[in-house]
Amino acid sequence: MVTTITIDGMDSRLQFDVRLQIALRRNAIGIMAHSPEPERFARYIKERDQKIREILKLQDDDIKIIFRGKEIYP
Repeated sequence: MVTTITIDGMDSRLQFDVRLQIALRRNAIGIMAHSPEPERFARYIKERDQKIREILKLQDDDIKIIFRGKEIYP
């Protein structure tokens, strides 16, 4: 089951925190593609995924995050 969350109406600080974690995750994915140690980035990406779930107070469900009508996560 995929849980869809739209962050448009959330508190601006909460919205910022979620978007920041997503940006950090995307950046790590890009760097991982060129890294000689991709496992380090894989761990970091998992940490960002966990932090997003923690911020949104979600468990292990698959999630999809929407911002301004566009899917920004996963």
